[in-house]
Amino acid sequence: MAVKPKKPSKTFPLFPHANGQWARKILGKLHYFGKWNDVDAALAKYEKEHAYLFAGDTPPVSSGSVASVVKAFLDTKSAAVQTGNLTQRSYDEYEKTCDIIQAVLGKSTPLDGIGREELTRLRLQLAKGRNGKVRSAVSQKRYIGMARVVFNFINEELGHSIHFRKALKMPPAKSLRAARNEVGERLFTAEEINALVAAAKPQMKAMILLGINCGFGNQDCATLPIEQVNIAGGWHTYWRPKTQIGRRCPLWPETSAALYAVIKNRAEGLVFVTKYGNPWEGKGRADPISYEFRKLVNKLKIHRDGVTTFYTLRRTFETIGATTGDQVAVDFIMGHAPATNDMAAIYRQRTFDSQLHRVVDRVHDWLAGSTKL
Repeated sequence: MAVKPKKPSKTFPLFPHANGQWARKILGKLHYFGKWNDVDAALAKYEKEHAYLFAGDTPPVSSGSVASVVKAFLDTKSAAVQTGNLTQRSYDEYEKTCDIIQAVLGKSTPLDGIGREELTRLRLQLAKGRNGKVRSAVSQKRYIGMARVVFNFINEELGHSIHFRKALKMPPAKSLRAARNEVGERLFTAEEINALVAAAKPQMKAMILLGINCGFGNQDCATLPIEQVNIAGGWHTYWRPKTQIGRRCPLWPETSAALYAVIKNRAEGLVFVTKYGNPWEGKGRADPISYEFRKLVNKLKIHRDGVTTFYTLRRTFETIGATTGDQVAVDFIMGHAPATNDMAAIYRQRTFDSQLHRVVDRVHDWLAGSTKL
């Protein structure tokens, strides 16, 4: 541990805090003014702000405040959404994380006032849900990971040097494994899927079939353009929005029929729109597909915490499709991005239709009960 420096003079108004910064308690609250090794800058900052602080006011926001750097971060993410390089849902999650950062650290707090103590408080808050209960290890990893992206941006893009990695450490791998063990297998049975299809309204029925036929997730369904679906030919050619990885997949006859019932005579636009003509793509947690699917699951009384979500259709497709032994075809249908060191993926020039048919036929036979696994 570094040795605390001595005050440069008896009249120096600040004291060396253990977090490596010069500090002073004003009106019962601790304020930080800069690092030990820059006494002059710390004193200058104190002289600039102390009148506001002793009056109980907030000093003017500077270019190095939490609010200003969060705005800069969100501006870059908003631009990424507009250029198609980031989904709206991912932006919403970053925005929510930034709200937590500003609430814990304070919008007007200068960046040189952020030390280990503040970051530790932030990590504690990120680990809690809306009801104050501790989030699961998996959810903690997601929120802490997004916060680390924010601070990495602040350091790498804006030239600051906040030491956040130790304070914002990820949950240990053991906790993540324990969380997965507690939930168990995240799969639907064939009987459950058949029941969902039978009970669903036309749009949800088509979405469910796309989920188990083609490995579609919520966003895939919500953003599916009509022109990427060839009902007569029995194929979709829609790239994965999350990664922009190209993919295509044969459609089962019942999937084509369900899609036709939804599209009918429309030739353009999105396949799925709400009764108000809006997309099914929600904001943040307000995901209409998840909401409607949850109502259907509850109606059929097959709810299982952490398991019976719409995305589990994608997990089920992956699991059953992989029993063909053709993981290459499964990955192609799913739109998985190959690892950077996967030389086979670099050299591979084509995934053949016969491979794709083999995978979707296996899933179809399993769903129909003619193939037991």
